[in-house]
Amino acid sequence: ACAVLTLEHLQNELPAHGGVVCRDLSPDSFHVDEHGYLQLLDLCRACPAEPQRTHDFVGFAHYQSPEMLSGLGHGIASDYWGLGALTYEMVTGTSPWLTGEVAKDNELAIYMRIRAHKAQKLQFPKGLKMTKGLKNLLNSLFWPKASWRLGVGDGGDARLRGHEWFKEQ
Repeated sequence: ACAVLTLEHLQNELPAHGGVVCRDLSPDSFHVDEHGYLQLLDLCRACPAEPQRTHDFVGFAHYQSPEMLSGLGHGIASDYWGLGALTYEMVTGTSPWLTGEVAKDNELAIYMRIRAHKAQKLQFPKGLKMTKGLKNLLNSLFWPKASWRLGVGDGGDARLRGHEWFKEQ
């Protein structure tokens, strides 16, 4: 929830530029304060979200969106993909793009898995109990088409904040 509010705040900053894209929502970018709240510490990869999409390639492989990997330009939807990766890792302790075999988990293989990801086909660790709401949230954040990703478009952050998983908590 704190990461969602962080993204919402960034997108409302610099309104003349359409907000700020963080582009690095990895656990390394956050600190948990004495009250248990996440605080974003690192904005070194951030850029204005609009009026044009950015085309550079930044951040850790596990958190990069398909549109970032394509090189065709990316914007705030990439942050929602990163939010999905961060949430998945916080809940499961691993990345959805890792196999557990060091030889198969190089950056190129991770990029290929991200690019090959299909909508609603996210794999979850066996034996880990996850609610239907959490699975739906993650699949919605890992939507391959950026404009269809949860948090983007009509309702944007309000739709994300209103997601059933946040109501379960």
